[in-house]
Amino acid sequence: MGEEFIFQWAITGPEVSKMVTLTAGVTVMGRQPGVDILLEHPLVSRRHAQVTTTPTTCELTDLGSSNGTRLNGRPLPANTPTYLHHNDVVEMGPFKIVMGVTAVQAEPELEPELEEELKRRKRKSQNQSCPRRLIPVPRRPLRHRPLRRRRPLRRRHPRSPPYRRQDSPCTARGCSITCPASTTPT
Repeated sequence: MGEEFIFQWAITGPEVSKMVTLTAGVTVMGRQPGVDILLEHPLVSRRHAQVTTTPTTCELTDLGSSNGTRLNGRPLPANTPTYLHHNDVVEMGPFKIVMGVTAVQAEPELEPELEEELKRRKRKSQNQSCPRRLIPVPRRPLRHRPLRRRRPLRRRHPRSPPYRRQDSPCTARGCSITCPASTTPT
C-alpha cells in the first residue's frame, strides 16, 4: 500500500524537444531504429543506455556506449545500474534529459471477500438506479380498432387575403354563380 510514481523525461537536443512518460519495464535509448526512445545523432551509440522502471523506482544503466552517459555532470560507469531521482539531468551526446517524478497514491489492496462484496453492491446499485436499463416487459395483445382519420386543416398562405375575391366564382360545391365585383348603379 505504498506510494507509486510516474516517471517523466523532458528530452531536449538538436531539433528535438519532447516529453516521454516511462512505463513499467525496460526502455532502451539510442540512435538505432527499433529502440524505445530514438535519439538520432552521431555522438549517441546505437544502443546507448537503458532505463528499468518499476512502480516505485527508476534505474539508468549505460550499455557500454562509446561516448558515455553523464548523470548530473558525472560520468556513469558502464553496465552499472544507478537510481534516478527528481530533477536529475542525464546527458547523452548533445541531448539533455531532465527527470520528473510525480507521486501517485496507490489503491489499497482489498481482501478477496471484501472485494467480492463491493462488486456485488456495485452491481445491485446499478440495477436499481440506472434509468436506461432495459427491463423486459410482458407483451399485451393489441386491440385492433379502426383508426379515426381526420382531415388535415387547410391553412391559408400567410400572404393570401382572409376573404374570397368578389369577382371569382363561388367555391361552394356545385355552385357556378359569379359574384359581382361591385354593386354600383349604372
